[in-house]
Amino acid sequence: MELLTEKELTTELGKSGLFNTKKLAGQLHYIGGIQSLDEVIGEINFQVPNICNLEIKPKGLAFSVMHKFKTFRVAIPQEQITSITLEDKEQIFEKKEKSIIGRAIVGGVLLGGVGAVIGGLSGLKDGVKKAEMPDLLLSIELTNGSQKQVVVCSCKYKDKTKVIQFLESNFKEVFNVA
Repeated sequence: MELLTEKELTTELGKSGLFNTKKLAGQLHYIGGIQSLDEVIGEINFQVPNICNLEIKPKGLAFSVMHKFKTFRVAIPQEQITSITLEDKEQIFEKKEKSIIGRAIVGGVLLGGVGAVIGGLSGLKDGVKKAEMPDLLLSIELTNGSQKQVVVCSCKYKDKTKVIQFLESNFKEVFNVA
């Protein structure tokens, strides 16, 4: 899939009416899956999300992503969408390592020999911290001939109802909640 201008997108997917626009705007954040977008965006950062919008067009789905105050658009023809799944993520934990020597030095400087021993001992066990993860993951599975592709977005729990309503009303036959 290649990046398109607004005019190219309208040519490929058709123009939606002025009053019957079906759009999901601001509830999703792009994670990855579209090579041309991934090259522009680079590394994914959950602290600064790339907001994506979905708009139903007569011949498919207009997928747009905001990145550094620019909008990048991709056309997804209706016949290429094989499934859309919204699933709750599992929390991932990262191991947080502590420096035994560093803690012993700081303890020794502050409290002498006893402080060095206590500081060193406090660095023996590793901590665990939660990794930054999105609340819900939306995966859109596409098939173009023999080529399969998955586009992944995320959304917050507070937007779950809006996202489900939009997808159920427009993609009833291919949408499911896991």
